Amino acid sequence: MELLELADQESLLLKTPDGREFILSEVDDLSQEVEQIRNNPELMKFLAQRSQEKERFSLEQVKQKLGL
Repeated sequence: MELLELADQESLLLKTPDGREFILSEVDDLSQEVEQIRNNPELMKFLAQRSQEKERFSLEQVKQKLGL
């Protein structure tokens, strides 16, 4: 609950030991979250690369790969 109390005051940027980043913020604060995402060059590069990928999977293919 301590993280939620902190996030109640302002958005939090959480980093894992391996360098991954997550944002914890109030849902109503969408404009601030969008701004933080736009200002994350690594995430923007990742999204640009993903949008160029040609390979796509149907829901059925994903379910099959996951054994669902």
